Amino acid sequence: TGFLYDILCYFFYFSALVFYLRIRQAGRLLRWYELAAFCSIYVLALDSKELAVSLPVVIAAWELLFHPPRLRWRSVVRWQYRELLPVWITGLMTAAFVRGRVLAKGGMSEIGGYTLSVSPAEYLKNTGRILDELLYLHGFFDATKMLVFLLLLAAVAIIARSRKLGVCWLLYAVGLLPIA
Repeated sequence: TGFLYDILCYFFYFSALVFYLRIRQAGRLLRWYELAAFCSIYVLALDSKELAVSLPVVIAAWELLFHPPRLRWRSVVRWQYRELLPVWITGLMTAAFVRGRVLAKGGMSEIGGYTLSVSPAEYLKNTGRILDELLYLHGFFDATKMLVFLLLLAAVAIIARSRKLGVCWLLYAVGLLPIA
């Protein structure tokens, strides 16, 4: 039963992501009721588990890779308000969630195993541990090997000139941030 919340979070996270991407791949922006539905699904993901906090970053990366603004001041400002509106809204939702559930007095950050420790070294150490578990290894991926692994994955996406691989890399690297 402990994994039920992971499964629910995964379901709602990727439901929101697929819902968003289908609309954007159709070449249009979300309408107000679609934005409300997207945010509602995101709330369900957040309420299932804290892992969902990475969704606004993944959506921003998607927009940057697949719908970048022209490099003119006016275009960038317009892009931020039009294409990134769902990112801004879900980002504010995420900030409120983190403040209320994680950082508040009596929140998760005060529980022993959930003490917040933010640093690149901590991220690489924990991401390596997760990859070790996935591959049934024991202590193979230390911080240095994990950094090399992440850089190799990024290099493959860049060399292949694949925006899809770039999004996959970002989903992997950013998606593990709440855990790592």
